[in-house]
Amino acid sequence: MKIIQLSLAALTLTTALVANNDAKTDLSLRTIYTTTLNDNSANTYATAAGVTLSYKTKTYNNLYGVATLRSTKDFSALSGDGSNKTDELSGSKGEYAALSEAYVNYIYKNMELRLGRQSIDTPLADSDDIRMIPNSFEAYTLAFDFGDFEMIGGFLNKWQGVDAGLDNGWVKTGDTTFMGAMYATNIVETNFWGYHIDNGANASNSLYVDATIPFDIQGVKLSIAGQYLMQRELENSGIEADIYGGFVSAVFGDFEVAAAYNASTKKDAKASLSGFGGGALFSSMENMILDEITQDRDAQALSATCGFNIANVSIAYAYGDFSGDKDSSGIKAHIVEHNLYAEYEVDDMVFSLTYAKDENKEDSSSNDFNYQTFRAFVEYKFQ
Repeated sequence: MKIIQLSLAALTLTTALVANNDAKTDLSLRTIYTTTLNDNSANTYATAAGVTLSYKTKTYNNLYGVATLRSTKDFSALSGDGSNKTDELSGSKGEYAALSEAYVNYIYKNMELRLGRQSIDTPLADSDDIRMIPNSFEAYTLAFDFGDFEMIGGFLNKWQGVDAGLDNGWVKTGDTTFMGAMYATNIVETNFWGYHIDNGANASNSLYVDATIPFDIQGVKLSIAGQYLMQRELENSGIEADIYGGFVSAVFGDFEVAAAYNASTKKDAKASLSGFGGGALFSSMENMILDEITQDRDAQALSATCGFNIANVSIAYAYGDFSGDKDSSGIKAHIVEHNLYAEYEVDDMVFSLTYAKDENKEDSSSNDFNYQTFRAFVEYKFQ
């Protein structure tokens, strides 16, 4: 089921060998309505429509180019004003447009070189395509595909999109280098990633490792996975963490259940960093991720999900419990989140509904994590 599989989404940037040498144009339309009902502050809402237009040139001597334009605009009559407006769809101005991809791609045998603005999906830098404008990066990547084994290295220094803040446009990530190695068979899948982020305020080194073992028992498809994230600060950035995680899922025909756990050990006056995007932790929910409460304390997260697929319909429920011990000032953290998700997909159209409720169990009067969110999403892709 899709919502569970997202917990174990491919944390790789694999080669994209193109068999078709012809030029190609892709067009998709997307509409989103989102609202946040805050317990202790103003409610916010917005409705937006957007278009994604992508063009790939013909391949010549193993070289081709890609350009992707993304734009979004709020419907003013269906969006809030002032403190009642959310800027996550189209920014505070109610409109946004960007040439989010503009790269050249060169393929030679098992090597792929990509230069320019591009979409990347790795543990600490990813597209996080959850609203109107996904993240994309100004980057340079080199990948090698050896069948079961893949390697990739890259450098990025700018990004734009939902997590970068649409009002900011293209902003600097600092000089970020990364390298990944992936090995996948029908017995085990492993990922090894290293990052060096040199941007002053949040400078750090990170190592990410995970492994997944899939197997069948009398027709039940099982997956067991573990992960580890180590981060070490540079230049007094305050970024330092050791986070461990585990994941297990079982599929019974059209029904699936899963559970995930993450734990972060206390580093005095330090916190973890999810990077440039949604992060890679197994326990992440629609709104809440463990990074929110790792500052200066031991923190844990437990999530459980169940759902099923019937024909073109997917329905799921997820529960997350995030707790943190007392920090140096004696403050605890405890956030509970409930998610409901439904999706209908047919031909070239996807329609989904997402509901999330967050409760701050330590402070019900706080403006933080006492709210409900609802989102309706429709996308149509022209083929």
